Amino acid sequence: MSLFKDKNGQYAVRYFTWNPLTAKADKRIYKTLGDLSYRDAKTKYDRLLHESHKPIVEGDLDLSAACEAYIGRQGPQLHPSSLDSVKRFKATYIRVLGNITCMMVTKGRMQDYVNTRLTEPSLTNPKKKVSPASVKREVAFLKAILNKAVEWDLIPVHMASGFRTKQLNTKGRSDFFFEREELELFWKAFEGRVEGPFIAFFKILFLTGSRISEIINLTWWDVDLKRGLVTIRLLKQREARNKTIPLSGEARAILERLYAAEKNKEGNVFHDWDNKPIKLARLEAMFQRMMGLSGIKRHLTPHSLRHSFASLAVGEGGSIYQVMEGLGHADVSMTQKFYSHLAPSKLQGLVDLVAGPQKSANEVP
Repeated sequence: MSLFKDKNGQYAVRYFTWNPLTAKADKRIYKTLGDLSYRDAKTKYDRLLHESHKPIVEGDLDLSAACEAYIGRQGPQLHPSSLDSVKRFKATYIRVLGNITCMMVTKGRMQDYVNTRLTEPSLTNPKKKVSPASVKREVAFLKAILNKAVEWDLIPVHMASGFRTKQLNTKGRSDFFFEREELELFWKAFEGRVEGPFIAFFKILFLTGSRISEIINLTWWDVDLKRGLVTIRLLKQREARNKTIPLSGEARAILERLYAAEKNKEGNVFHDWDNKPIKLARLEAMFQRMMGLSGIKRHLTPHSLRHSFASLAVGEGGSIYQVMEGLGHADVSMTQKFYSHLAPSKLQGLVDLVAGPQKSANEVP
């Protein structure tokens, strides 16, 4: 901001207003102060300078402004898909909650939001309701937006701090992974068809227990065929880390066959004809096509192959901690939430082991 005399000899100011939401300069202002003495011009200049940096009054920040602040400040640090999600969620927050002030977003309103969203139809499949996982993601971003508003001194505190969505009831669920017989039907659907790299892709996805994005981005630098190891870059972890797992005989044979036929031995393991990574939409379309040919009626997705890896591992005697390492979970609680119900006898054995030679419940007088 500067105070100066214009060509007419009158004092004028040129400055940018400050936007506290984005923490950036907003509008460029040019204003003539008139034929004033330097003292009066300086007094007016100081008043304008103060007003241009006027903070938001506590409690006045609404949801729309909070979302814009988050997009403006945090957006450059987010993954493009996460940034797109926030922009999309903004309209949902305002539609369901209204454009209320952030101080009005209480735990009760958060729960009302969850209850409302769970009854609404899914955008991708209007015949089905919005999934609990999608709602939990929306709530997680809303909490992040409010937390950042507090951190940036846009609001003093947010009233929904500590709110947690109810844990998904996955006990007894079987609709998110393949049964062994269904897996055989799924692989059989590929027989006699020229489907390029797709069956190999889905096989490696299943045999490594990885996420679909992790196999899309798998390169030959990540594969050690001599030692029979593969390094999976865990793209969804908050902290960048990898998991290195041994290859089964079948997985090793698949990768050896692909490597022998590969011309670019430094690029992606799975790619289209132009050597670019396979697009997610193509993989999902092929998966659903093979599901239809297999005769499996349940709704499953490529991610179900990862769940199947874990469920079959637990069913065959693998411990929860082994499955945690295989999936690349950072915390065993995530593994237990989805898969502990598949091996209750294993957990009972663990409990008995911890209890030691103490009496069982039936023997306690």
